[in-house]
Formats: sequence, structure tokens, C-alpha cells
Amino acid sequence: MEIGDSFEETAHKELYEETGLIAQELKLVGLASGKKLYYKFPHGDEIYNATAIFKATAVKGIIKQNKESKDLKYFSLDQLPDLNYTTLKLLEKVGYISTD
Repeated sequence: MEIGDSFEETAHKELYEETGLIAQELKLVGLASGKKLYYKFPHGDEIYNATAIFKATAVKGIIKQNKESKDLKYFSLDQLPDLNYTTLKLLEKVGYISTD
């Protein structure tokens, strides 16, 4: 998130930068923060994520791979690939999956 950007502006920018896709509409589906969203980077920096979670609809464009992404594609919620801990916690927070 850049200084002065809204959550929606950031979501639009990140979606485009990471995938090449443009969402015509974003719907806020949840907020997540707290101890479960702690992360320690390999170089030692530590963070607690505070995240606004959006659902993108009417998405346009062609998925583009980049240096931060690998093998991007759409998945149904019942056939997700192995996801990192933070992504699992965010999907669980908004009720899209259960990790029980």
C-alpha cells in the first residue's frame, strides 16, 4: 500500500501488478489481523499482517506470469493447490475454506 492509497486502489494495483488482470468491481469480504497473521521473513524481518480481503468480479485481461508469481491460474475452492499459511488463514477468515 502506497501512502495516500485506499484499500480499493491498492487491491486494483496489486491485482494488475501480480497477474496482469483488471477487476471491474471489488467487493470487500473481510478484514484480517492479529497473532495468526505473524510472519518472519528468511532475512529476519518480522511483521503482523493487517489485510483487507476483496473479491474481484468481472475480471478482464490475460493472466501474465512475473518474477513474484509461478504458474498462475484459476482454481475452484475445492481443488486449491498447496497454499502458504497466510493465504490459508485469510481464506478461512472470510469463510471460503475450513482448515479444521
